[in-house]
Amino acid sequence: MKISKIIFVVVLLLSIVGCQKPKLHQCIYAFDNTEEATQENIRKVISVLDKRLTVYGLKHTIEAYQEVNIKITVESHAEILNVKSLSNVVSNKGKFEFWETFEAEKISANLFDFEGLISNDSNKEENTSNSILKSAIAIGYPGAPILFYIKPRDTLNVIKTLDSLKQDLTGNQKFVKFLYGKPGNDGSLPIYTIKSNRQDKAVISGNVVEEVSQNYNNKSVVNFVMNKVGAVEWERLTGKA
Repeated sequence: MKISKIIFVVVLLLSIVGCQKPKLHQCIYAFDNTEEATQENIRKVISVLDKRLTVYGLKHTIEAYQEVNIKITVESHAEILNVKSLSNVVSNKGKFEFWETFEAEKISANLFDFEGLISNDSNKEENTSNSILKSAIAIGYPGAPILFYIKPRDTLNVIKTLDSLKQDLTGNQKFVKFLYGKPGNDGSLPIYTIKSNRQDKAVISGNVVEEVSQNYNNKSVVNFVMNKVGAVEWERLTGKA
């Protein structure tokens, strides 16, 4: 289900008295074209947004608002919710893009102090990156683009912290993107290391794809047809891989 007609309008933070109580974060969304805001489309969009937020284990409500808008209310403690990241999650239009990936261990070697991680020196201050690594459920295997697997509720905070650590990287590594994948059977989310660039532009984007269809004999297979420009880039990309 595409939500290409949805645009982010405003984020309003409502403070609640008492530092121990959670805050309510409200997002108001509107259709680009009010003619598209039919009851059926609104129900479909609400369903998509509900699935996205459920992954994070956040308590939320989503409802139609003023007939042509959608209101999302998320209840969370401020220290575990990054509003900007949350907005990106629910307003993402699901672009069809192809990116190259890093071997994750080459990134992790420059982000984490592994010697400090296993150190028994109680007087040594633990750095932020190692505190994230300790919260990981599992580490990705050698040669793979996965840094580690984390709990869904930690995703927004982990991505935010990893992005802040990129300033310590050099060369093409400083343009790394940290993206999460689909939940595994145990509910954990993999964090991928993606090769980006100064323009943050995908190697191949959806504008070169002319036709997309699902293989109904196998739900994990998607068939697509590219134009000549996309076909050349696809050959180069897969050959490199």
